[in-house]
Amino acid sequence: MRSAILIVSKHTEETTKACFEVESRLRELTDLRLVDQGSENLRGVKADLAIVLGGDGSIVAAQRRMGRYPIPIIGVNFGKLGFLAEYTYESFSDSLESILDPATALDFRRRTRLHVSLRRDGETILDEYALNDAVMSRSYDSRMIQIDTHINQEFCTSIHGDGVIVSTPSGSTAHSLSAGGPVIHPDFDAMLITAICPHSLTLRPLMVSPRHNIALHLAKAPCIVGVSVDGQVTRQLEVGDELRIRVAQSPLEVVKASTHTFFDALRSKFHWAGHGNLKP
Repeated sequence: MRSAILIVSKHTEETTKACFEVESRLRELTDLRLVDQGSENLRGVKADLAIVLGGDGSIVAAQRRMGRYPIPIIGVNFGKLGFLAEYTYESFSDSLESILDPATALDFRRRTRLHVSLRRDGETILDEYALNDAVMSRSYDSRMIQIDTHINQEFCTSIHGDGVIVSTPSGSTAHSLSAGGPVIHPDFDAMLITAICPHSLTLRPLMVSPRHNIALHLAKAPCIVGVSVDGQVTRQLEVGDELRIRVAQSPLEVVKASTHTFFDALRSKFHWAGHGNLKP
């Protein structure tokens, strides 16, 4: 059996019950580490596999808390089919012994992550890892802000509008999609830059290589501006702050369910029509 399993559970009645059931089945088989969702720091925890009971948001939070070197994750979804949490609880329970058997070759999907750092007056005041996106945007005030964008230290453009989103392929189906960005298959390794309500009809989403470094400099802000990392970590910004974003050296490995695909999730989440929905 795999030597150590980490369990991370969202705090709901359903997932708490499932957590105890999984723990009971694992106790005689593995060196179990049970980590409560309220335990913020998972950096340095050693395990072969992390079982995350919850949904896509729970996986996003877990990988962030793991820091630079995330443990491979198997996501068990307690809602609709997820883009990250591909297993239902029933399919996970049926496959548990096989998953724990080291002779089983698990099918991992590598998910690109972002390393996000915020610089102010020459100091780093925020250092995080994002699975979906990093967003610099204005507050509720309807005032236009200016973000100077550099790629590999070369000036690219000044974005005038509500803000900008830098996302991974995984994050292309999140905030970026709402701002008009494209859907990118998670097997593709890239970063996507999407302006939010830009004051220019020609400023379109831009996809760049994972070898590029992106810098967003807050040049003008007549209102409150903030940064959000995966929608879970936020900071208020000051004029002159610079957000530096690059592809993290360590991607997240997520166990892929054999019965669930990315296109299944697109049809389920976005209600894309399949052949069964087409009328002759």
